[in-house]
Amino acid sequence: MQFILLKTACILLGATFMSCADKTIETNQNHNVTVKNIAALSDVRNGDFIFRCGKDEVSQLFTRLNKNNQNYSHCGVAISTDSGLYVCHIIGGSDNPEGKIRIEKIQTFIDAVKNNRWAIVRYQLSVKEQSLFLMQLEYFRMKNVSFDTQFDLATDDKMYCSELLYKSLILATENSDFIEFTRTLSGKKYIAIDNLFQNKHCETICEIAY
Repeated sequence: MQFILLKTACILLGATFMSCADKTIETNQNHNVTVKNIAALSDVRNGDFIFRCGKDEVSQLFTRLNKNNQNYSHCGVAISTDSGLYVCHIIGGSDNPEGKIRIEKIQTFIDAVKNNRWAIVRYQLSVKEQSLFLMQLEYFRMKNVSFDTQFDLATDDKMYCSELLYKSLILATENSDFIEFTRTLSGKKYIAIDNLFQNKHCETICEIAY
């Protein structure tokens, strides 16, 4: 599966205690990662977008699909429950062999052992839009949407991570132009990770670099 992901990405490429008011927090391994994350996680709200950048080669390759900001390779949505914070996202590869939408603890999603950095991004949605957005994510999960190794925006039964969030947003807002596309050299349209955190509808609440 990881070989397929690498091949697909190559095709696309070829054709705080520190305040989160400081947008980026540069740290090193001598700092207490747990303390910094606890401080940042206190700012997370239900429905916030959570971005991360993995340390593995596949993640580093996917960052290059971002044309304007290559800090992140994957994204999901924060889900607040009585038992804590979780992230709803879709991913392929050995971490998720079935390729289905998964919900995992946010601490696992942003784990410093596997990731270089992570961020909290908040969209300016109405109460109704936010509710519809979360309902749409759950609908896709219940429909057993699987990971799309072909990165084809035309399919709704298969999606990649940024596509899942993008389609949920445009359905919730009823605005097909809510998020701009990125295009490959051959003209193929796709939703890059940076399309979701660099637009007029959202604000970066916090970024932490491990």
